[in-house]
Amino acid sequence: MIAVRDLAKRYATKQGGTGVAAVSGVSFTVAKGEFFTLLGPSGCGKSTTLQCIAGLETPDAGEIELDGTVVFCSRRRLLVPANRRNIGMTFQSYAIWPHMTVFDNVAFPLVHGERGSRGIDVRQRVMQTLDLVKLADYADRPSPHLSGGQQQRVALARALVHEPGLLLLDEPLSNLDAKLRDAMRVELRLLVKSLGITTVFVTHDQLEALSMSDQIALMRAGTVVQQGSPADVYLRPVTAFAADFMGRSNLIPGKVGQGTNGTAVQVETSFGVLRCAPAKSVTAGAQVYVVVRPQAIILRSGPDSAANVFQARIDRLHFLGDAFEAEVRIGDAELRIMLDVYFQPALGQTLWLELPVERCAVVQRREDDPGAVAAAPT
Repeated sequence: MIAVRDLAKRYATKQGGTGVAAVSGVSFTVAKGEFFTLLGPSGCGKSTTLQCIAGLETPDAGEIELDGTVVFCSRRRLLVPANRRNIGMTFQSYAIWPHMTVFDNVAFPLVHGERGSRGIDVRQRVMQTLDLVKLADYADRPSPHLSGGQQQRVALARALVHEPGLLLLDEPLSNLDAKLRDAMRVELRLLVKSLGITTVFVTHDQLEALSMSDQIALMRAGTVVQQGSPADVYLRPVTAFAADFMGRSNLIPGKVGQGTNGTAVQVETSFGVLRCAPAKSVTAGAQVYVVVRPQAIILRSGPDSAANVFQARIDRLHFLGDAFEAEVRIGDAELRIMLDVYFQPALGQTLWLELPVERCAVVQRREDDPGAVAAAPT
């Protein structure tokens, strides 16, 4: 349904020169009916990529194909305008018109769009769409007299009313309070999946991406650093940035040892040797991080024969309501772990912890990686 190939976009600066690269060689495909998320921190290029797909920004290079039709190609100097791309789009600000009723806001694309309302029963189509977003009873209400969640639904209905082939969502939930955002995550995914609409969703919120997406493209500095299912991106990060951005992680620096083979990677750390899951392109002597999630660490009753079992001391405790987050010390390394709220841990308490081999991922170290939990062994 969507194919983006080697997309590039630069913005000019007051200083002149080549400008700032917002998007650099981004490529991905989205299957028909898929919910695809562009995820990343502010300034990573995700909204620029979405605006290029929509036709609101003109890329400097690359190609964009929508439903078998090329709508942009720098090589062929082809650019299809936004109003001919058969898309619906919602913005972070909702962009609904305050002087109009809910009905008039949603009807606007049918009445004033390029194709107009010829052959369409406008009232029937608008009311059907409002019913989809559970706002049929609010059709005659002035749009300013709505809650934030209701305004978000009006914007969504307006994007859907002309039955687009592609739905683009630019951080549509970011202005909602936490409880309403949780509810809208579920409702929004159910709605677009029930309609079978191909959706590209932009967010900086990891929970939104993980809970709503079929596929995630994680972006950093204008490039896609990892793409895959939510489980793949979360459980099998390929860089330290991916591990750190997708929820909390312990990044333990170390050096790959000589015992590495096809079934496990031996990593020498400041507090001992860790056996880890196999990793591609990792050779003996390489400087790496061992990535282990706080939730992945298992509490043991004492030392045993299992691999990666170490004694630790609780240095700090944070009560989170449904769990304790503990900062524990193993040798000179400090790790975060999650403890059951009914465990009743105490500061200074000694624990035996297992870092399961299959839950320890190994990634190469880079100069621009986030901070680690301990100094690398010498």
